[in-house]
Amino acid sequence: MDERYVNLDLKDRKILYMLCNEARISASAIAKQVGLSKDAVKYRIRRLERRGVIYNYIVEANTELIGYTGYDIFLKLKLPPEQEQEIADYFNNHPNICWSCSISGEFNYFAELLCKSNYEFHKITQEIAERFSRYIDVYKFFLVGPLFRISQLVASIYGGSGISIKNTQPTNAFYEEKDRIILDNEEKKILRIISEDAKLPIYKISERLGLSSDIIRYRLKKLRSKGFILRTTPVIDYSILGFEDYIVLINLKRSTPKKEEHLRRYLKYDQSIKYSYRALAKQTIFSIFTIKTASELEKHIKQIRTRFYEIIDSVEYYHVLEHQRFTLFPEALLS
Repeated sequence: MDERYVNLDLKDRKILYMLCNEARISASAIAKQVGLSKDAVKYRIRRLERRGVIYNYIVEANTELIGYTGYDIFLKLKLPPEQEQEIADYFNNHPNICWSCSISGEFNYFAELLCKSNYEFHKITQEIAERFSRYIDVYKFFLVGPLFRISQLVASIYGGSGISIKNTQPTNAFYEEKDRIILDNEEKKILRIISEDAKLPIYKISERLGLSSDIIRYRLKKLRSKGFILRTTPVIDYSILGFEDYIVLINLKRSTPKKEEHLRRYLKYDQSIKYSYRALAKQTIFSIFTIKTASELEKHIKQIRTRFYEIIDSVEYYHVLEHQRFTLFPEALLS
């Protein structure tokens, strides 16, 4: 075994699987399914956190219900070393950015933003262009369309654990039509706290806000029933487990909706993908593959191209070198 990486046994992998379905699940409930005592489960979760396998707990939410849409931007930057920290700080602290990372390939920086309109996104890109005009060589962006896969867990973690793949399918809530909602001040305060740690006990949220535990439970239940909060889940550092993230762009030819739907379904059930969507207004499918090596990824891509050669024009991928920011609740959503 490579000593650079953390090795997970069967019990650890089962615990991770259950946490990824709902991070606020009780240790007792996990213990019954895994065959351990409640204290043993708590110890193992703390050990996963201490080793850095789990480095945060987040809320997965349907942000479209409060009027926010995702935008992805790829940048090719020509930065002198002394300016690298400046642009990293800018993206890490921007109120609309939920994910930013350095990548290798034609582009070297990526960010995902949540904005209320195309106009707001345009203003942000103009600000970026003006502030870093000396360093930006080229950029391109995508408007995030309906998600057809989102998961913090990949099959390599739970494979061989006895967990059925059919139980790991992504929720459809991201692309079901639902009524918009308006968050009140109490809900925003609760969300602001659990966006920092989605596993924080109810009584601690109560203490911090000066609200009763019953009110906190009622508010969270209400946000779930409206389809805004989908689940809470751990964020896993796959690099500690020997995996790498790759952004893969599948550029499509003109085809029939039926043929494209077959490709979407194939990707939806691909257990190496954490995140996948069809870009709006562009013939591109965006996916995040979590996989061990570039050669393994290339084999994967070859299988996809061979199976769907009639509708795939080209495939490009970018190795994620360093995740710099990841939050599903950037400050703009809760202002």
